[in-house]
Amino acid sequence: MNLTAIIACKDRFQNLEYCIRSIATANSIPQVIIVDFGSVEHINQLAEKYQWLSVINVSNNTSMFHKTRALNIGIRAAKTKFVCLTDVDQLFQPNFFDVVFQTLIHNIDAFVRCETHFLPSLPAGVYPNQVNHDMYFKLLKIVMKTATKKPHGEGCCHGIAKDRLLEINGHDEDYIGWGFEDKDLATRLVAAGAQTTWVTQKTSMIHLPHKRNEKYFAPVTRNKNEKLYKNKLSNLEIVANKTTQWGML
Repeated sequence: MNLTAIIACKDRFQNLEYCIRSIATANSIPQVIIVDFGSVEHINQLAEKYQWLSVINVSNNTSMFHKTRALNIGIRAAKTKFVCLTDVDQLFQPNFFDVVFQTLIHNIDAFVRCETHFLPSLPAGVYPNQVNHDMYFKLLKIVMKTATKKPHGEGCCHGIAKDRLLEINGHDEDYIGWGFEDKDLATRLVAAGAQTTWVTQKTSMIHLPHKRNEKYFAPVTRNKNEKLYKNKLSNLEIVANKTTQWGML
């Protein structure tokens, strides 16, 4: 499969185990790059289990998670024609990466998106090694009955040709902390000619519950990013990071 799933993480080891197990039991498995952005717990052991998985360890300036920089590092490292920027907190329907890949190879300009279902809490007794086809659909039934919010998700699935990301210099690394970085990327990709293609009717994802880092998710951080996005939107520049090197370790 000429596709790389790129996942950035920092100290989210339990959800990462669920996520990787979900990929390992998929109908078709992409290449996977995990960008470990200064996690306390060493995660390289995961790469030893799966030949399709590699880990990039980032140790420089990692006190606060910088998602845009982390994903850019993964984008630069990917060696496949297509990439799928996704999230460490995701479980994937077994056909997920098949759907993403087939959509991309049938339309080189496609920008593949998919909403995600939000699981309020993980049922007791569900461990990473139990995640498989049957377990995924059991969890999907649970989340559809118990979810407190509708499926959505701005950045849980960005499937695109790698060259398109290189043309716009990837994610804008001026976004630090949570909010609007994915919306910014989507806006610039579409302005550059990418064609948004939703695959929510063909496949699905489940977003796992997790704690929120107070600094990363702080309202002041989100407000700052929203202001940046609105300012950029008023005078849209498709290419980001023009004056700085991007995706650097």
